[in-house]
Amino acid sequence: MTEKQNTTNAITGSVIGSVVQAGAVILPTPADQGPVPRQLPPGLPDFTGRAEQVAALDALLVGHAPAIAVVNGTGGAGKTSLAVQWSHRVQDQFPDGTLFVDLRGYGPAAPLHPSVALTSFLSSLGVPGSVVPARLDAQAGLYRSVLAGRRTLIVLDNALDGAQVQPLLPGSPGCVTIVTSRDALTELVVSRAARPVDLPPFTGEQSLLLARGLVGPDRVDAEPEAVAELVRVCGGLPLAVRIAAARALTRPRNSLAEVVADLTTESSGLTSAMQVVFDWSYARLPATTARVFRRLGAHPGPEFGVAAVAALTALAPEAAYDALERLVELRLLEPIGRRRYRIHDLLHAYAARRTDHDDTAEQRQESVARLLTWYAGAVRRADRAAFPALAGVAELAVPGELPAFTGRTDALAWLRTEQDTVTAAVRLAAKDERHELVLALAAGVRFLSWQGFGLAEVCLELLSLGLAAALATGDRAAECLFRVLRGETLWSLGRLAEAEAEFEGALAEPARRVDGLAGLGWVRLAQGRPAEARKYYLAALPLAAGDERTEAVVHAQLSRIHTRLGDFAQALVHADRELALRRQARDEPGEAYALHTAALARQGMGDHETAIRLCRRAIARHRELDDVGRDLADALLTLAECLESVGEDCTVCRTEALTVLTALGDPRAEELRRVIGQSHKPGTPEAPDRRSRGSRG
Repeated sequence: MTEKQNTTNAITGSVIGSVVQAGAVILPTPADQGPVPRQLPPGLPDFTGRAEQVAALDALLVGHAPAIAVVNGTGGAGKTSLAVQWSHRVQDQFPDGTLFVDLRGYGPAAPLHPSVALTSFLSSLGVPGSVVPARLDAQAGLYRSVLAGRRTLIVLDNALDGAQVQPLLPGSPGCVTIVTSRDALTELVVSRAARPVDLPPFTGEQSLLLARGLVGPDRVDAEPEAVAELVRVCGGLPLAVRIAAARALTRPRNSLAEVVADLTTESSGLTSAMQVVFDWSYARLPATTARVFRRLGAHPGPEFGVAAVAALTALAPEAAYDALERLVELRLLEPIGRRRYRIHDLLHAYAARRTDHDDTAEQRQESVARLLTWYAGAVRRADRAAFPALAGVAELAVPGELPAFTGRTDALAWLRTEQDTVTAAVRLAAKDERHELVLALAAGVRFLSWQGFGLAEVCLELLSLGLAAALATGDRAAECLFRVLRGETLWSLGRLAEAEAEFEGALAEPARRVDGLAGLGWVRLAQGRPAEARKYYLAALPLAAGDERTEAVVHAQLSRIHTRLGDFAQALVHADRELALRRQARDEPGEAYALHTAALARQGMGDHETAIRLCRRAIARHRELDDVGRDLADALLTLAECLESVGEDCTVCRTEALTVLTALGDPRAEELRRVIGQSHKPGTPEAPDRRSRGSRG
């Protein structure tokens, strides 16, 4: 049985730096959250035109209501460029930050789920992942609460429909939201008074001005007829103009007339301006670069690194890198980081059509298999670095170079960066019935739920695909592993009956029986039935012998059960054993939990001074590990009780615990708020029972 040790991108120091005034929690302020988020991608130095649309967006800055604009237009019209350019120009008027997300509404990649965007936004705003609730409506409510009183600019790019956008809209004055979409999103205009900003294709004059800035005035002025023909073929679409201009720039010795002649020759019989330019540009790529470009159409996401592309194309990393950089020069890709790239959704769809046309079915299948196998190997390596003591699946033979990780933090950072691609990879492998790859990929997605509850639903979906693959292959060991992982995730969602069924399903496999028993004990604890839970953990204890971490987990729960039952001496025996095993296993997150376990036993024995020292060490360890969820709140509550017992002030501890519990929707928050409100009155009531919904240890 694994422990719920949430890992986040949270702030250090205080939990969220909350303040309690008149019994209400003030959520994190920009001063508490650390660096102000500025998430806009780079703007275009040669941006031109769109004066009318810029003026319409400027009008959003006047007034106090939360302002929303929907920039709509055809693909390639420059919606993102307009939104990003305008946002760069005005973001200094938004001192509390600029948020940006590509919602991937169009293209081969699956649209982004609003929960994924909300979880990312909340993290950027200083809210730890461990306190983000599981349900979408609760996430949206927390998001609006955090933005209340702030002046923040939000850019929601490439939206599919209003349903995808609605949860991401702030509700407070001072915030401005720019949405881009190929759809007019009329429902937002009607329900949220969004301002429609139509983006038609460029006029001939605007296209000419853009081409002049890209190619240079000397070449444009020298061949006005050729430039006019180039503009005509590009159909007023800035993306097409940019790609055509990039091709001209790479042929400085060719006249523009020669470039345009090639373009118009290739365009015979075609009606789509974008298709004309894409075909023309693709036809002139060197063979290796063309192969890299079209194979990107098989990649399940719009972002990728060099190593993944090398696996996809069966190239050496440096050869893949050279091809990717060449595609950047030709405006067919956008660099977004060191050796990392993004492809426009129109180009992604075009690449998919090219690989369907130019590659055989066998070549496409081999490419996808190499790519998915590479991601499976990389995810497994990251999972092993982040959670070395937890169960996984067998290692695969992987093509190409896998990323190297220096430790837990490095591995989790990679997993977060690749989160959307890993999710898409599991779905693609399941769709293609590549069961072994589904098993390998899905076994490494536990980081989604360990970041907090916000992505628990996504994690459950992927684990369910893993379970289906295990059943399809008759892999009993993998089936039971996925039942345990599903049980843990269902528990985090409060679906205890379903979690219990999964844990019971794992009992038949000897290697997973200890996890199943521990999981059932954990469910009984959540149901408030400690005596029954104790029976499960006692049955699990001999099965855990030899596995230091699993044995530590069982001792942890036995200690806490004995504490709850009032047998503090026996609780301390189990607590001391747990701490020793955690250290032997080098289980750093578990050590913080174990320190609190020992503090509870010492508190029950009346040794408050020792309990205070243990709690402070546990709290410090949780903060070092960026674990600011329920386990930290429980340790803070225990420390508060011990401080109160020795006559010291405990308001700060309870205030910080209240912040975490409130964000989690924990029912103890209301009682704790009442306790804090009466803390300076005679006859202060006892603190709420912190053990009613503890972590699974």
